[in-house]
Amino acid sequence: MPGEVRVSLELIKPVALALCLLSIWAVFQVVFFSPELELEDMGWRAVVLLAMAAGIAVSSGMIFLPEGARGLGNCLRTLPVQLFCWGVGVIAVMFVAARYCEAHCIIVKNACRI
Repeated sequence: MPGEVRVSLELIKPVALALCLLSIWAVFQVVFFSPELELEDMGWRAVVLLAMAAGIAVSSGMIFLPEGARGLGNCLRTLPVQLFCWGVGVIAVMFVAARYCEAHCIIVKNACRI
């Protein structure tokens, strides 16, 4: 019986990692590719998706824990949680840079007119 559990756990790991990546991608989509949303609406949607992505990452991290490892410190060292942390950090930096460039730089919105 324990061997069957170990095999099924190894089969679940790629699915959990894919769900983690898709949840981070959903946050990226809302933040950068939703021009019809106002900034406040986009922010609330991003926060809700970010909370769901964090839950998916932590639950995926628990699946990735080695046998006998317990605690939040060990969970933070797993691949899905690290991908979540790096992904959110990169999205935050890109969002701030995009807003800065939008406010302070000349960006041609329709290059076909030139």
